[in-house]
Amino acid sequence: MDEIDHNDVEHVQINTLSAEQRELLQIYLERAEIPHRITTDRVTVPEHRASDLYAALAIVVRARPSETNSSIGLEVAPKEVSDGDDGRFGEESSAMARPPLIAVRPIVAGGWRVASRSRRFVGAAIDWLSLDLWALAAHQAGAPTWATVSTLGLYVVIATAVFGRTLGKFAIGTVVVAHRTGSMPGWLRSVLRWLTTSWFGVVTLVLHDLPAGAEIVAFAVLVLTYAPVLWDREGRGWHDRAADTVVVVAKQKQKRRHH
Repeated sequence: MDEIDHNDVEHVQINTLSAEQRELLQIYLERAEIPHRITTDRVTVPEHRASDLYAALAIVVRARPSETNSSIGLEVAPKEVSDGDDGRFGEESSAMARPPLIAVRPIVAGGWRVASRSRRFVGAAIDWLSLDLWALAAHQAGAPTWATVSTLGLYVVIATAVFGRTLGKFAIGTVVVAHRTGSMPGWLRSVLRWLTTSWFGVVTLVLHDLPAGAEIVAFAVLVLTYAPVLWDREGRGWHDRAADTVVVVAKQKQKRRHH
């Protein structure tokens, strides 16, 4: 089936499936009347049928070699098949089948396309470099630490709240938006997002004598904060979840269909 709107689709890598499993997957998709395009590397379905695709994948990956002479050499235990009255697969199977990495990022509230991990990495590198240079220049000019931290914090918070982007995000074409509405983050979300990643700088202003190893602990926490960006379906780290935000591609705002 090829009736797919390329602006509103879900792609999933299936290169680890065997030929028999791919054939079984195609049979399930056809019987459920799910528009799809399948190759040896990935399968594409309309975004509103993504949950059905994941449910079919749950069945396929648990299929076992058949002891009978079936047409494709695979069979599925009856207890693992959960079909609804409308031809869709059960929610339990859907929840179990979502892969850790998705080839193409989904569309979120407001019709925004989620930014890729590589784009996020480049933007973060530009931001970190520019902020470090700023802090270094302030230190060499003799500015007090509280003034440097406050200035950098105000820059990040104001830029995020008003424009949804700092210098790095502007350079690579991404923007921070509210996860539930797709609108600009606003002041509260921007402050929470900044504090989640920059709390150690604030702590150093309050506690001047930090215990040994505090910097290492702070760095480890920062890594854990950003880590979910690597596997989360919407690329949201803990700082995004704390502030209810998501990073999207600025120019890829799609009009979503309602079903």
